[in-house]
Amino acid sequence: MDGMNRTRIVESKIEQPTALAVDLVNKYVYWIDIYLDYIEVVDYQGRNRHTVIQGRQVRHLYSLTVFENYLYATNSDNFSILRINRYNRTDVQALIILENAREIHVYQKRTQPSVRSHACEVDPYGMPGGCSHICLLSSNYKTRTCRCRTGFVLGSDGRSCKRPKNELFLFYGKGRPGIIRGMDLNSKVADEYMIPIENLVNPRALDFHAETNYIYFADTTSFLIGRQKVDGTERETILKDDLDNVEGIAVDWIGNNLYWTNDGHRKTITVARLEKASQSRKTLLEGDMSHPRGIVVDPVNGWMYWTDWEEDEIDDSVGRIEKAWMDGYSRQIFVTSKMLWPNGLTLDYHTNVLYWCDAYYDHIERIFLNGTDRKVVYNGKELNHPFGLSHHGNYIFWTDYMNGSIFQLDLMMRNVTLLRSERPPLFGLQIYDRYKQQVNPGEVLPQLCKPGEFQCNNKRCIQDRWRCDGDDDCLDASDEHSEICFNHSCPDDQFKCQNNRCIPKRWLCDGANDCGNNEDESNETCAARTCQVDQFSCGNGRCIPKSWLCDREDDCGDETDEMASCDDDCGDGSDELGCVHSCSSNQYRCSSGRCIPSHWACDGDNDCGDFSDETKTNCTKEGLANRSSPWPWFAIPGQCGLWEVAASTLGPCHFLQPPLACSSEPQPVGAAISQTCGWSSPHWHGAANRSQWELRSAKPADGAETPSPGGCNEKEFQCNPDGNCVPVLWRCDGEKDCEDGSDEKGCNGTIRLCDERTKFSCKNTGRCISKAWLCDGDIDCDDQSDEDNCESYMCGPPKYPCANDTSICLQPEKLCNGRRDCPDGSDEGDLCDECSLNNGGCSHQCSVVPGRRIVCSCPTGLYLNPDNKTCEIVDYCTKHLKCSQVCEQHKHSVKCSCYEGWKISNDGESCTSIDPFEAFIIFSIRHEIRKIDLQKRDYSLLVPGLRNTIALDFHFNQSLLYWTDVVEDKIYRGKLSETGGVSAIEVVVQHGLATPEGLTVDWIAGNIYWIDSNLDQIEVAKLDGTLRTTLIAGAMEHPRAIALDPRYGILFWTDWDANFPRIESASMSGAGRKIIYKDMDTGAWPNGLTVDHFEKRIVWTDARSDAIYSALYDGTDMIEIIRGHEYLSHPFAVSLYGSEVYWTDWRTNTLSKANKWTGQNVSVIQKTSAQPFDLQIYHPSRQPQEMKKFLLYARRSEIRGVDIENPYFNFITAFTVPDIDDVTVIDFDSAEERLYWTDVKTQTIKRAFINGTGLETVISRDIQSIRGLAVDWVSRNLYWISSEFDETQINVAHLDGSLKTSIIHGIDKPQCLAVHPVRGKLYWTDGNTINMANMDGSNSKILFQNQKDPVGLSVDYLEDKLYWISSGNGTINRCNQDGSNLEIIESMKEELTKATALTVMGLSVDYLEDKLYWISSGNGTINRCNQDGSNLEIIESMKEELTKATALTVMGIESFLMYSVHEGIRGIPLDPNDKTDALMPITGTSFAVGIDFYGGNDTIYWTDMGFNKISRARRDQTWKEDIISNGLGRVEGIAVDWIAGNIYWTDHGFNLIEVARLNGSFRYVIISQGLDQPRSIAVHPEKGYLFWTEWGQTPCIGKAQLDGSEKVVLVSLGIAWPNGISIDYEENKLYWCDARTDKIERIDLESGGNREIVLSGSNVDMFSVAVFGAYIYWSDRAHANGSIRRGHKNDATDAVTMRTGLGINLKEVKVFNRQREKGTNVCAKNNGGCQQLCLYRGNAQRTCACAHGYLGEDGVTCLRHDGYLLYSGRTILKSIHLSDETNLNSPVRPYENPDYFKNVIALAFDYSLKGTGTNRIFFSDAHFGNIQLIKDNWAGRKVIIEKSLHLILLSHQCKCGITQFKPVVVSSEVGGKMQQFGIYKRASIKKIEGDAGHEGMKGRAAQM
Repeated sequence: MDGMNRTRIVESKIEQPTALAVDLVNKYVYWIDIYLDYIEVVDYQGRNRHTVIQGRQVRHLYSLTVFENYLYATNSDNFSILRINRYNRTDVQALIILENAREIHVYQKRTQPSVRSHACEVDPYGMPGGCSHICLLSSNYKTRTCRCRTGFVLGSDGRSCKRPKNELFLFYGKGRPGIIRGMDLNSKVADEYMIPIENLVNPRALDFHAETNYIYFADTTSFLIGRQKVDGTERETILKDDLDNVEGIAVDWIGNNLYWTNDGHRKTITVARLEKASQSRKTLLEGDMSHPRGIVVDPVNGWMYWTDWEEDEIDDSVGRIEKAWMDGYSRQIFVTSKMLWPNGLTLDYHTNVLYWCDAYYDHIERIFLNGTDRKVVYNGKELNHPFGLSHHGNYIFWTDYMNGSIFQLDLMMRNVTLLRSERPPLFGLQIYDRYKQQVNPGEVLPQLCKPGEFQCNNKRCIQDRWRCDGDDDCLDASDEHSEICFNHSCPDDQFKCQNNRCIPKRWLCDGANDCGNNEDESNETCAARTCQVDQFSCGNGRCIPKSWLCDREDDCGDETDEMASCDDDCGDGSDELGCVHSCSSNQYRCSSGRCIPSHWACDGDNDCGDFSDETKTNCTKEGLANRSSPWPWFAIPGQCGLWEVAASTLGPCHFLQPPLACSSEPQPVGAAISQTCGWSSPHWHGAANRSQWELRSAKPADGAETPSPGGCNEKEFQCNPDGNCVPVLWRCDGEKDCEDGSDEKGCNGTIRLCDERTKFSCKNTGRCISKAWLCDGDIDCDDQSDEDNCESYMCGPPKYPCANDTSICLQPEKLCNGRRDCPDGSDEGDLCDECSLNNGGCSHQCSVVPGRRIVCSCPTGLYLNPDNKTCEIVDYCTKHLKCSQVCEQHKHSVKCSCYEGWKISNDGESCTSIDPFEAFIIFSIRHEIRKIDLQKRDYSLLVPGLRNTIALDFHFNQSLLYWTDVVEDKIYRGKLSETGGVSAIEVVVQHGLATPEGLTVDWIAGNIYWIDSNLDQIEVAKLDGTLRTTLIAGAMEHPRAIALDPRYGILFWTDWDANFPRIESASMSGAGRKIIYKDMDTGAWPNGLTVDHFEKRIVWTDARSDAIYSALYDGTDMIEIIRGHEYLSHPFAVSLYGSEVYWTDWRTNTLSKANKWTGQNVSVIQKTSAQPFDLQIYHPSRQPQEMKKFLLYARRSEIRGVDIENPYFNFITAFTVPDIDDVTVIDFDSAEERLYWTDVKTQTIKRAFINGTGLETVISRDIQSIRGLAVDWVSRNLYWISSEFDETQINVAHLDGSLKTSIIHGIDKPQCLAVHPVRGKLYWTDGNTINMANMDGSNSKILFQNQKDPVGLSVDYLEDKLYWISSGNGTINRCNQDGSNLEIIESMKEELTKATALTVMGLSVDYLEDKLYWISSGNGTINRCNQDGSNLEIIESMKEELTKATALTVMGIESFLMYSVHEGIRGIPLDPNDKTDALMPITGTSFAVGIDFYGGNDTIYWTDMGFNKISRARRDQTWKEDIISNGLGRVEGIAVDWIAGNIYWTDHGFNLIEVARLNGSFRYVIISQGLDQPRSIAVHPEKGYLFWTEWGQTPCIGKAQLDGSEKVVLVSLGIAWPNGISIDYEENKLYWCDARTDKIERIDLESGGNREIVLSGSNVDMFSVAVFGAYIYWSDRAHANGSIRRGHKNDATDAVTMRTGLGINLKEVKVFNRQREKGTNVCAKNNGGCQQLCLYRGNAQRTCACAHGYLGEDGVTCLRHDGYLLYSGRTILKSIHLSDETNLNSPVRPYENPDYFKNVIALAFDYSLKGTGTNRIFFSDAHFGNIQLIKDNWAGRKVIIEKSLHLILLSHQCKCGITQFKPVVVSSEVGGKMQQFGIYKRASIKKIEGDAGHEGMKGRAAQM
């Protein structure tokens, strides 16, 4: 009883032992086996075993106890308590029935006999047996063993317990159940060393932190990382978001960080702090990994190592170990050859050795950290599937995933010790040793540069990528030394300059001198450069967008883009003679003829390029007056030209810009301007030497009148006498905002406090002025306080004041120049020597500061580090200091570019839209929707007279505007007209709204989404408001704004929840809801929300912190854009356009904009008279269209479209059986988004939309041998090659298959077909020739001969090239579309020579990316390269799916052995010497037993007794489904009738044999009488025979016809547990094994005669047998821990073991072989004419059976029953017969739908009508609280009463067509009862068998 001397006393003939009972007097052990249905007994030594009772009486037993002569047991089926005479098996009695009876014991004193004294009696000190903690009795009650609680160790006295001085133990993770345990390394006793970490699922990754005593773990199934102390305290989850599949973690005990691998879709390595991990996480590495798993860190040396495994078994170099610095830099492959599944990883820090285990090669290897001396440490038999690995001293420890063992390897002696065996699986393990995480006392950590940096000789640290780039970044030239720069190379994507500098290749020939010597812009470099297909190649080699051609701008720099041919349409220039080019009415014509927007003229910018838009002639007052503008324009004469001022009627006047290169001050403004702008005198703001000027009206003139806009609201103040409205917050703020100053009258000296963030308060008056006016030389405060204490403003670096006289500001050249410029001499003296000594410690510039010693400074482009000594390069891109959109920085060089649809401006930093559509703002102000043009600032009204509009959005392509009204609670839409108004206004959502505050449009799918803040839900409907549904409901408090990005199918919304403000996201279907941002410490009112489509970010406003924020779609990388600005005092809505963010503000009643990254350049777009609400920027860039681009490929019975860069991501829904049987060729029509394919098995051509809908057959007229297929998308025709009437021809038809004709005849050996509709050409291969013709079949000719098996024809339509593979030569060839200029891509020869031997099939061209794709069928890869043959790539992740692809199909191993274990289905080759796997394991099962297959579509079927299901899956597991999931008892045997397409199974729970179609439909009971525990089953479809075994009271082997008729017993003597039945179809023999008699026998299957024993053994445990060819195969659980063995079928004594160690859960074996499925019968064609089931009876006879309904007089049709009993099983409606109790088939098909069947309680029916589909069924669902209606053909479901009370029963009465419902309370019990309705009068209703009985009839029933 101390756990020692563990011994197995029973290990054979036992399956599922559950309950145990001990006879203490006689020393017997009794147990129940619920699988074998027996109670057996054995003595304590395992002898004298015999059966007490077996059979039906003891089925479903749960618990067992013994007292005197009787056994007592509970029955889990009927909850009875049985008493069984253990000496007389016939004496069985049910004593009582107790609901939910489970455990049972006999309470009697004699069951616990006492002893006189025992070893664990309490001693005088109160200790049991003298033990400090626990006393355990040992081999008898007279001996004892002391044990300590977890975490303590037993002292040398064997009694005392104490904590170990140096905790050293092993801890590991396991599943089923998920737990982390610890064990002592120094003890052979299997003690728990630490408090287990429980309630986990799959704790795969482990590590520890000795300083804090924490164990860290990752649970992959629960998607969390947690920790718990060794003593069991402080359990917590530290990370739970964005964890997909974490299988490796590592603790950095020096930096106190946690690293982990994440094998999700992003493939990342991430780090976080041990404390506050969720707030500090950072992704270090992403991508370029297949399956990152184990990870270890070496914090002393700054490295991390991780394993990356690949499932491919062909290429042994895909697995690898990588390393990088611990900040993610310097990533490199460390080990990669001879590696596939590297799992565990461990470091020996003392010897600098890295160990790993490979679960594919089943060995452990090691390598030194310097990359040398790699070797295999161990590869013994104990390595079955090593998973976790750890090292300690001279030992290696590992866990075995499959067999649940922990082993120890002595590295010195090579001895292996089994430390512990557990129930598998086992995961990671670690050795807890605090010495591992300690730095030696005398050891000093090296003071090196950070990872990713290079240490200069002068100890400076620079970025490593700057080394050998031609620049002296170290300032001592050590980074450019010839020794380290010898053979310096650049990455593949970079260009190497002659000075060693590396620049991105995309910087070549862009006009910028990036190399420093113009090498990157030289003609030699640029002439060799190839431009993209959408670019124009300039004469100097530069590449520019084709859209820039002929735009009258010299974009090339050599004017080759503006050649005379731009307007020469005739080719000879005659069409352009004597022409004067004109511009449109809203454009200005430059002298060069170029057209620019009219408002660009006279704005100070040289937009024409020749200054003609800025000349005096154009810019006079008269010229300006002729310009169209929303405000008056004025020219102010200055010393160098005209100044321009705009006076807007909507706001203050703005000074625009002086003329180009003008720096003088303009003259005073004339009276006309002063009067119009309301100025009493001009106020020039700025110093005289500034080039930018601003004209402000700080001092308004009296008497100026402005039209009154009308009355003011309560939040506004009305000025006198003009009636203008200003925000009430502006009253009494010290500034006269009203022209008459009335807003500052009556303040009684009270001045409102200024906003400290943006305003300055004058000292005496308290007046608020802008902080920008401080120390600007202008006196803005009456007391001049704005110009006080301005020394810091006036004198700053590089100028410094004297030490004792700050009024003197010295230029740098006056410091230390030998002259005393400061009166106190502080600029000279000893201080000047400090900069001469080592440059004062400064990295760059050293300056003397009088009175403050020295100061380091930096040149332009660098900034000073916090150490105030060293300079670093300014990171312009990360800080968004230069480029407005896309930024790339390489050291000092910064390249700006733009988003798609934008172009770079002349300043090289900002971007302008190239879309001709000019953007405008649409915004709402409660009662109106208005519009502002962003260019002209035109202000107009769109929709007037609204009640209270809040949210709005638009659909650009359809010109639709949507808005919500929260007073009317409706959603409207209207049509935006070109004239500027909104027409055709209509209500799209009229009812069911409460407060729709948020609205957004899905412009791709055509839906509208809205958020209702009162109902706390998100709804969606079509654009017209139809098909409305609730998407997300509940768990919301105050939802406000909503936004989406339909390109990625993601939805965002904000929630003002006072306790938990947050932003959430979900898919646009409502799935995957999660919180993406909740850290609202900076704010708590997330208000407006919008999406930045270009950056994949969300932007939101927060009305509490008065700020605007931005974050990535997943909520990470949050930045604060702007906060606390005067025009950001209560932001409501937000939108984006280009590089700017726009928002509305309630307090200031403004629409403003700013830079979307930095918040700079704030400007007011418009002030409004009322509070502005929502706003949108109306422009096509705000609704980007989706560009569908994916890789389309076909396999035999499947078509897939996958992402080109991530082939694991399926871009479209896969097409598979039954829609596809044997596809060979595919093509597509992008206009309709349809796929077309040929199916050679069905001899058809089919098509469907890429979303899976619209499947139809377009060609099906007995065509044969379909080969090529091509879509003509121009003429909308379809071409294909086929054979008809022994002739092969090329055919054409419309895309719908109509008007078919043949155009080319007499083709001999066609293979491929391609079309070029634009050129009108048709191409095909015929034998070894390439042929061409016109698309009508004329002008046919041979282009090339002797091409040696050409395949894969493909056309590059942009370059007019024809490509094909010459598989015999191993080359890819191309030519012009007319056959000229034949080329062979030389660089591909080697790769394709290898592929040719394996057959290369299929070639395609990516016209967008200039890529070639092809399938190499032998090695199962999809390959790609550039069109010139360079940059060959293998899409690794597709290998597994394309194994042995031929003609674009996948063919697996023809014959192999399948076997089942509880956890799944496996497959092995039939060759005993081949130890590979032949089947991708089918997992996810609970108790898999019976297996079979259908070779016709490569499908495997199995039964799962744990989940009570019958399932199937494709052999390659491209799909998997359950075909029978309810109504099963205990299904074990299964058999496939491959001719009729049926599946048979035995159910020994209900004693039935059933049949159904292969997809599970038409389920039908064929034998229900006279069966006693049927087990195994087999069928012979060609002869029409069915065979099965029975284990009951009289074991036997039965035979019947496939319809269940002519039932006979073949064997009934000499058998006990007949199992594993198998048919020898060649010799007509029937084999079986007997698990009790330990024999394999056979008989003639026709007569049952000639019985022979094939194999008889002892100490075996055979479960199943299979016969194939000359051999039989059987499973033996007692041999070598579960084996599969093979012997000759005539004499199996000389057996060969094929596999061992498969475990005691090994069940059935079956040989997968397609050739088995031969023969035919009358059921093979058209289902034998039967409507539902065709069951063959032999002799060309068949029986048609009806699973639902009854057979008609014609013997083939199934008719509906007139009446039946319908009942609910909560989530399903089922039926049974009323009059025929022997008929166990359902009268009607069961129906379930989890969307609206949750808890069906009451049923009623309307039988007033006749015929299928016309009778009605009513039911109430307690979950939804409603009453629903559905027709009896399960169509037309609808809700007829919402939110009804708790109805128990329904009664339906039909009176004159009026339906009445009467709730009737029958019983307080909802479940367990059933009512009989209708006209039938029966004494009782029979018990419903099947799952209804198990459900206890939790629902109601009605008679139909």
